[in-house]
Amino acid sequence: MLLFPLNQVKKGLTDSEVRKIYQQLGDLYTKMHSTTFERFGKIVEIDGKFKVETSFDSYRDFFLDLSRSWLHRGVDTPFEDKILELEEWLENRSHIFTDNIEPRLIHSDLSSSNVIVQDSSVRGIIDFDIAKAGNNVFDIYRVYRHFEEEKKSEIAVNGFFETYSIDLPQNYKKQIEFYRTIDPLSYIDCWEQIEESYSEKELEETESFVNESIQKILESSSF
Repeated sequence: MLLFPLNQVKKGLTDSEVRKIYQQLGDLYTKMHSTTFERFGKIVEIDGKFKVETSFDSYRDFFLDLSRSWLHRGVDTPFEDKILELEEWLENRSHIFTDNIEPRLIHSDLSSSNVIVQDSSVRGIIDFDIAKAGNNVFDIYRVYRHFEEEKKSEIAVNGFFETYSIDLPQNYKKQIEFYRTIDPLSYIDCWEQIEESYSEKELEETESFVNESIQKILESSSF
């Protein structure tokens, strides 16, 4: 039988197949997130073992360092004049990460395109090149994004939490909402690639979307 990325087959999945897949993902995430580190940071694999390459005492500090790095890639983009304001917004709301967060092995890019399935069975997770010693809630947040259809998204999340057994901070739902709110800022990080690959119309639409999203973020008072 052929193997496929989940994003290629998810539209055709039945509700029971969605539940089965996400029960398996909950178990796989549990195993992955059970690998812990002493400090937060980017990691590399050396001789089959993960090592922390950069080092931060708190996830808050690590998050702010990461966010500054990708916001600064917005220099010479249409969003350059908003960088400092966005940095300040993130700094003022990063207290959301002051709960006891333990450095855990996270994938950091667990989109449905990186989950490999065969029928309704998960056969693997790929693309660990930006793995981190970070906040496991970030990986879980990506589960909420796998389906646009509300019903299937709810089934996926419920199935996932039937098997996921790592303790989460009390405010994890607030953290998920925070990640969801700032997600459009990822376009700033990869704007150079977008300019190279998008058509003129797509570029205009994306620029408009990002500008509108930035405005919503800066006007948000939820955190």
